[in-house]
Amino acid sequence: MKKYSNSKTENGNKDYGKNHYLMPKRYIVALLGFLGLACTYAMQVDVNVAILAMSNSSRDSGMNTTSSYVECPALQEMGKKAITDKYPGPRYDWSPKEQAIILGSFYYGYLFTILPGGYLALKFSPKWVFGLGVFFSALLSLLTPTATAMGVTALVTLRILQGLSQGVTKPAINAIISRWSPKLERSRFSTFTMSGGLLGSVIAMPLSGVISSCSSLGGWPTVFTFFGILGCIWFVFWLYFIKDSPLDHPTISLSELQEFDQSVEEITTKRRDVPWKKIFTSLPVWAVIVAHFGSGFGFLTLFTELPNYMKNVLHFNIRENGEISALPYIVQAPIAWMASYFADHLRKSGELSITNIRKLFNSIGTFGPAFAITLVTISGCRPKLVIGLICLAMALNGFCYSGYHVTHVDMSPYFASTLFGITSTVAFACGIFAPSLVGFLTSDKETIPEWNRVFFTIVFAYTLAGIFFGLFASAEKQPWDTHEEDESSEMATWK
Repeated sequence: MKKYSNSKTENGNKDYGKNHYLMPKRYIVALLGFLGLACTYAMQVDVNVAILAMSNSSRDSGMNTTSSYVECPALQEMGKKAITDKYPGPRYDWSPKEQAIILGSFYYGYLFTILPGGYLALKFSPKWVFGLGVFFSALLSLLTPTATAMGVTALVTLRILQGLSQGVTKPAINAIISRWSPKLERSRFSTFTMSGGLLGSVIAMPLSGVISSCSSLGGWPTVFTFFGILGCIWFVFWLYFIKDSPLDHPTISLSELQEFDQSVEEITTKRRDVPWKKIFTSLPVWAVIVAHFGSGFGFLTLFTELPNYMKNVLHFNIRENGEISALPYIVQAPIAWMASYFADHLRKSGELSITNIRKLFNSIGTFGPAFAITLVTISGCRPKLVIGLICLAMALNGFCYSGYHVTHVDMSPYFASTLFGITSTVAFACGIFAPSLVGFLTSDKETIPEWNRVFFTIVFAYTLAGIFFGLFASAEKQPWDTHEEDESSEMATWK
């Protein structure tokens, strides 16, 4: 791996070697990227719990008007408080269909800016693309109580705009990762940064439940205000500390700069057209697309609908619901970090090729959850067992952060943001349909057999992701990333 020489780095007014801060600059980038994604996920998931306090009726009550059947009645008796809780703040008579639209509307916007986000991060400043995406989402979060009071249409519109704002963040942070992660630290750097979303979920779910049920804290409107303020504060730190690449940082030490290979200079200084045709005809790219779709479908369906399942089948009240719904993501983060350490250790040792490392960890991260979710379908009205199995599924899914999730950067450091935009566009399309799919599959009564249909759909998605990636993935640098060619005629073909 080629390193920077002293002559290469001592140029212009770059004051390499002055180390104004004790922490290496790449660690600061990883930390603030982690916190930025935590803010985005918190603002994405808070409504999943808060909607239980915002609406006068649960989704099952609107669907089951012709039946008095209640699943797990013993659990309902134990959790009688779930029915009698009075939540502070305005309440709205939203139908089940309206609630499904509200929960899914974020992804309507998110879907349309993921791919443009990759392009913008490649052509302009990924620092600003990511930062502004989080900042505008935070401003919209502050406006959520006002939009809710204006009606469903205003709230759905705001959530769509919030999705549009956040859609650029994941591709942009991948561009940052491709520039700031040394090869032998890539799994750890990427996993730690991207797992910031887990922290956001872990904080937002229980905190949203607590705030929504506490009159002294202002009820559910405070949920959106609190996370909006956090996002604005984060934005200030991001602008002050972060640069687009190590080459742009005025106070990075020479020893740290030499950790990076010369691909960083190519990514930062050279402008190339995206080889769209070669990307879309590449089987390894499609392997990542399918893996991202399958894993994303399972994650997002549970992410969006788990609070609903916890309330209507297992009969947890809103405070318990928020706390328990966060457990799977609490256990996933440390498992993902541990897995990334072993992935980098295997790469450094040379015992396995980078492609086999990615396939191994991706297989654990997809087949493991598929097996655990299958066991959920035979667990019946045993909440501790169900919760434990879902936690196990999400813990094993953490291995995917060292699987398909970082393969974008392995196979194409230059076009990593564009690749992530492509795969995420396909993967997050399921975010639109997850609430509607759950509503369709549980349309008669929200019973265990009907929810098992949802779980078997998740199992199929995880299994497909594991098989396809295992057969066709490659983490080797692709030819269309290495060779600089004139793609103008190809671009015209694909426009």
